[in-house]
Amino acid sequence: MTLVPQRKTEPLAILSLVFSGIAICGFCCGLFIVAAIAGVVCGHLALSKIKANPELEGHGLAMSGIIIGYVAIGLVLIRVLFFGGLAALARSAMPCRSREAVAPRLLFCAVAQKTWGIRLTRSRENQ
Repeated sequence: MTLVPQRKTEPLAILSLVFSGIAICGFCCGLFIVAAIAGVVCGHLALSKIKANPELEGHGLAMSGIIIGYVAIGLVLIRVLFFGGLAALARSAMPCRSREAVAPRLLFCAVAQKTWGIRLTRSRENQ
C-alpha cells in the first residue's frame, strides 16, 4: 500500500469562505460589510498564495469566498441605495417650513427653490 502525501489547504481560503458566509447571512446589518470585505481580501490573498505554491489546495474555497463576498457587498449597496432613496423621497414630501423644521429640510427647500423654482412651504393658513 502506497501512501500519498496529503496536500495542505491554504488557511486564508477557509477564512475567506467563513467571512463571506457570515457576511451573506447578515447582510442587513452594517458590521457585516466588514466581514464581506475581509472575505474578499482573504480570498484574493489565498488565490495568490495558491498560484505561487502549487502544493497548496483551496482554489475552490477561495473562489467561493470571493464570489459570496462580492454578492454580500452588492446586496448591502443595493439596500443602502434603495432605502437611502426612500428616505430622501420621504424627506422631500415633508413640508419645509413648520414648527418642527430642522436644518436639513430647510437646506433641501432652499436648493429646490433655487434649482427648480419650486417653493416647498406650507401656507400660513394651515399652520
